Amino acid sequence: MTPFYDLVCTRAIERIDDHLAFAVGDERNPSVVTRKNWESLALQCDIRPQCLLNQIDDIATRLLNNLALARTTFESQYGPYPALQRIEKIVSKQCQRAKEI
Repeated sequence: MTPFYDLVCTRAIERIDDHLAFAVGDERNPSVVTRKNWESLALQCDIRPQCLLNQIDDIATRLLNNLALARTTFESQYGPYPALQRIEKIVSKQCQRAKEI
């Protein structure tokens, strides 16, 4: 599993390194992670690549289905927070990219 600090959406924060702390295969740039990188990671972890790819698709689908609700729930409790729109857009784009891999 990735360290929890990889769950922070650093890509929405300027002046912060947006590379992953934990490489996917040998890649730390989330914008260029490919199917080959995920398959390499699966093999390094002694997991069938298709099993990992199925998990990625499932997680990306769930995130896409819940992003807007999470943002609106947060904003209804704490008020508008402009960074959330940036985070929602970035996470959505990465999830859609992951589903295409």
